Amino acid sequence: MRLIAAVRLSRLSDSTTSVDTQAENLEEYARRHGHTIVALTEDLDVSGGKPIRERPGVGPWFKRLDEWDGLLGYSIDRMFRNQYDFVTTWHDIFEPNGKKLIAVSEDDGYSASCSCSLIISIKCSGESALIVAIGAPFGIPVS
Repeated sequence: MRLIAAVRLSRLSDSTTSVDTQAENLEEYARRHGHTIVALTEDLDVSGGKPIRERPGVGPWFKRLDEWDGLLGYSIDRMFRNQYDFVTTWHDIFEPNGKKLIAVSEDDGYSASCSCSLIISIKCSGESALIVAIGAPFGIPVS
């Protein structure tokens, strides 16, 4: 699969998920799973509150859909900080164009599909109690 690897830091001094750490994890994931990274985008000093499609590094790739098959990020909250951004991007870009979304820090790579988009969007806002309430009746494992 052809992937866009997206790295984001709110502050350049944020060492816990540094650019190098994120990039190394994304490259390793792609190697292990036989994917090709067509671009490694960097959004540095960019708040997670800025919608993903408006970020200077990864944003332009949403207009070049024929060049990639999936978006690879370190974690869901590195890519999307709120439900609205996730849901609208999923609805407008990923679902109608058959694009994949992969977060490498989520249990060795969490690949999103339409059936779990609501669960992921809730996770973006950190509402873990609601995830349990929604996931449990459907047999969806939650942590």
